[in-house]
Amino acid sequence: KFDMNFVERLTSALVHLSEYTFTNLYMTPMVDRIVREKHPEMPYIGDIEKNIKMYLVNTQPITDYKTPVFANQKRVGGAQIKKPKELPSDLKKIADNAKNGLVLFSLGTNVRSDMLGAERIGTILKAFARLDKYTFLWKFETPEHLKEKLPANVMIKSWVKQNDVLGHANIKAFMTHAGLLSTHEATYHGVPMIGIPFFADQYRNIFRSIKAEVAVKIEIRTTTSDQIKA
Repeated sequence: KFDMNFVERLTSALVHLSEYTFTNLYMTPMVDRIVREKHPEMPYIGDIEKNIKMYLVNTQPITDYKTPVFANQKRVGGAQIKKPKELPSDLKKIADNAKNGLVLFSLGTNVRSDMLGAERIGTILKAFARLDKYTFLWKFETPEHLKEKLPANVMIKSWVKQNDVLGHANIKAFMTHAGLLSTHEATYHGVPMIGIPFFADQYRNIFRSIKAEVAVKIEIRTTTSDQIKA
């Protein structure tokens, strides 16, 4: 974020300082110990890092802020994106029949939808039920444990090929944790985002998308069904 006030700049500086300290005093020595168990002859990991000849950086100019790029840095953001393939028959039926629009809801792999808690899950389903002209496809890891009665317009799958779903003609929106890969894929396919960030770079990603006017944000800890519907 470039248009920061003083408090935000101070916070940013402290976050970067703490991350630098954590990496050099804890993370790098820990990794070095693990490596040294198998390869005691290896130079210190921190020294190897200083001599890296090339960095493949998971950034993309379209979705990221302007930053210095050195000669040994190659941007590969979005390398995972492929032209969408035809969906498996069950998902294809759901997507093809969503004539008024399909909304994909996925929180990625680090955040599990089935751990949101019964109250939050109920709030989300209540909002979906009130938007009954749309079809919602929710990546929910343990469908068999979903105790709430599903509205007729909500489909649950434990896994979906996200890139292929985002490339379907009927997709209207993507409810996402705003991870970097998900942001890249949504941008590539031109799908508006409803961001539900939880930690780390997810807040930065959704903020950048909001500034680009391609996303809005939901605060999962305090949101209501009225807010989700809106």
